[in-house]
Amino acid sequence: MSILISYLDGDATKRLHINDYDKALHKGRVKCPEGHDVVGKKGEKVIWHYAHTKGQECKASREMGPWHKWWQDRVEPDCLEIRMKRDGILHIADMQNGDDTVVEFQKSVVKPEIIREREEFYGNMIWVFCCTELVSKVVSQRGRFLKLKITQGSRYFLEARKKTFLDFDRKGVLELLSVDSTRKTNTVLFARIWTLSEFDAVYMRGCLKEKASGRADRQPYVFDEIDETFEQAKKSLNFKQKQKTQKNCKKLGPE
Repeated sequence: MSILISYLDGDATKRLHINDYDKALHKGRVKCPEGHDVVGKKGEKVIWHYAHTKGQECKASREMGPWHKWWQDRVEPDCLEIRMKRDGILHIADMQNGDDTVVEFQKSVVKPEIIREREEFYGNMIWVFCCTELVSKVVSQRGRFLKLKITQGSRYFLEARKKTFLDFDRKGVLELLSVDSTRKTNTVLFARIWTLSEFDAVYMRGCLKEKASGRADRQPYVFDEIDETFEQAKKSLNFKQKQKTQKNCKKLGPE
């Protein structure tokens, strides 16, 4: 477990990103948001991060893998890992944008009560869930709207009540619109495509590093612009499903 931001000499106004950590200057002087001692890890084989000493447990710690890092590397450090304390309860928001909206990037499976707790605490927030480990297929598509079938993998993100986006490692995200609750086995979802630039303009505004929107290391979604509401498109999505077999469905992950 790891974090990107520490506090120099425990002062909440002196945020120190791991990129700026200098062992000669800062060792023994940096603390996590909860006040525990941390050390900077800046080796060549691991993602740079702050780590607690062995045996410590701390809510400020986060799982930091390549997916999480991809998103956070696009964001200015001042907008990352925002310490929020209310009524004696501390939470560390992954990111807070220029409109004070919290953006939570979630990869590891968490319990429904944790999802509910964060939603109630932050209030003004959205989710971005990593879905790269799901086995999923596009059943049908109409413009920006997709009908998806998920056959394997945790659906824990369905517990979210705040606006939810699904990241399948494309240059864009899918906004979860509705779930077919009549299915007893495979989960069927309806979603809307957002390009990365569109998502950035709405939810990453005031936080992006220079040229972050131009990153081209992911494949974009392909779609035609059709002037329809979701309810209008949904009829077509359901009709097209009847004309396809599962073997003809297109995989959702990166090409």
